[in-house]
Amino acid sequence: NNDNNDNNDNNIYAWIDFGISKIFQNDNEFQTTICNLSNMLNKIKPGTIKIPGCWQLNPNDYGNDFLRVNWYFCGGFFIGYGNKLLEFEKLVKQELKSILEDEKKITFEVNIWFRIWRQGLLNGTEWYYGNHNASMFIY
Repeated sequence: NNDNNDNNDNNIYAWIDFGISKIFQNDNEFQTTICNLSNMLNKIKPGTIKIPGCWQLNPNDYGNDFLRVNWYFCGGFFIGYGNKLLEFEKLVKQELKSILEDEKKITFEVNIWFRIWRQGLLNGTEWYYGNHNASMFIY
């Protein structure tokens, strides 16, 4: 039944990269961390997405979108409300299409996320520090 309006999805979802287990020291740390994700749920404000990043966000960083991986966002995990995640997905697709058509280049997904943030389009996105380890799952 398609009567549901996905833009009103107020459920919380998490996206976890398939290979994320490689950043953990061992299987026990990985399993414990993933099982404790529910601890983040009550910390997420309605209508937001939380995305960890290794570098403090810098709106003045231009010119590096195709030269390096911009670790302003870790890329392995994010969590948030369905309505904001759908908006995020739409923005990523639009930016990717623009990059392919206008720049005729490819880049890393985290660079696309940063470009969208830099344009001021990721309203409701909350950045927090997390590195490529269990810290990206602790908010």
